[in-house]
Amino acid sequence: MKKPIIALTPLVDQEQESVWMLPGYLEGIIEAGGIPVMLPLIKEMDEIKEVVQRFDGFIITGGHDVDPKLYHEEKKDYCGALCKERDEMEMVLIPEIIKQDKPMMGICRGYQIINVCLGGSLYQDLDKEYKLTEVHRQPAPYDQPSHEVMILKETPLYHFLESESMFVNSCHHQAIKELSSQLLPMAYSSEKLVEAFYMPNHHYIVGYQWHPEMIYKKSVENKKILALSQQMVDF
Repeated sequence: MKKPIIALTPLVDQEQESVWMLPGYLEGIIEAGGIPVMLPLIKEMDEIKEVVQRFDGFIITGGHDVDPKLYHEEKKDYCGALCKERDEMEMVLIPEIIKQDKPMMGICRGYQIINVCLGGSLYQDLDKEYKLTEVHRQPAPYDQPSHEVMILKETPLYHFLESESMFVNSCHHQAIKELSSQLLPMAYSSEKLVEAFYMPNHHYIVGYQWHPEMIYKKSVENKKILALSQQMVDF
């Protein structure tokens, strides 16, 4: 049986002028039966179209904050470091993945920029703009749960896990403020932050605010989430 080849958007170290990848993404895909490939930083439409055609699925990874100008806000002092190269690439790549109806999973920053790309917005910093009662920026180790999320019934995540809740890790200071009208929520935190979404009427387009690639070795639920990233699942 042919293994699915999964493309990942690169992490960027601007000081070292390099692109790289956390091993959890690669090892998680391999363990789930796929072959991971890190993409270069590209943004030309012809190249993006060809990339989307060639790969079986995509993971939009974590990383820098998304530039607030993409959701029509001025950058606040408490917004974190930005990465213009990733913003430019992913704002072209994401619509093409959707157009070609390929599986796509967004994780943390990836989750956020899918929402922004589809017209949603973000809190630039939760401590400044939202009243938190749970830890969303946990200290290491990141393979430990930080808080619980409530899974909505009649959603793909509930169908896959057959559970109304799960514990997740949490390594973010931004989050979805307004969810795109093209997306539907799958899970919430106790503070009513959207923690997971899906895009109806497409093959497996989902996003998670937490990091399944960091916790899947200790979490059956997150291991299953990574495995599902490689399948064409109708919503």
